[in-house]
Amino acid sequence: MLLFVLYNAGTFLVRRDTLVKGDAMLILMGSISDRVLEAADLYQAGMAPKLLIVEENMGPIKLLQERGATLISNTGQCARIATELGIPANNISIIPGGANSTKMEARLVCEYIRQFGGIDTLLIVTSPAHTRRAGMIFSNAFKKHGLSVTVITCPSKYSSYDGKSWFMKREEVQDVIFEYIKLFTFVTIERFRKP
Repeated sequence: MLLFVLYNAGTFLVRRDTLVKGDAMLILMGSISDRVLEAADLYQAGMAPKLLIVEENMGPIKLLQERGATLISNTGQCARIATELGIPANNISIIPGGANSTKMEARLVCEYIRQFGGIDTLLIVTSPAHTRRAGMIFSNAFKKHGLSVTVITCPSKYSSYDGKSWFMKREEVQDVIFEYIKLFTFVTIERFRKP
């Protein structure tokens, strides 16, 4: 039984919701290329008319800019690439806030929806190993903020992660271990905290 659980630990993390049309899609911070490619595919397929990207915390980026350094943030790169892949700039909204976690991204998206409305179904684009926890975090945040928003997780098919033989690939071992630590923390502590 234990071997069965361990063997399937990697695939359990991948949440594949039935894909339905959404009012918007959100790319979570992290790896850019696989997530933007997935979002572009979803946009081209007519699955969501709008793309949301939460501004990522990049430490003292403003200090670099004040000293004359030219640095494009991960958020800026993501938006630029999305436009190059066919998502019109007018259909992309960058949510300010400098998020440093999925939980903070969820809080900022809740504030955005409260302010602008119009989102009942949100497609969340992220890496496969992150989908289960991301779906739980966003569903929990929407519930706590009194928002009736359906969460549809969209694992990027462009990620190399499949979870099937995770114990044979060093990077996937790290992904699985860290995701379970974060998942345990969310389930036992974070989900009970007030918004």
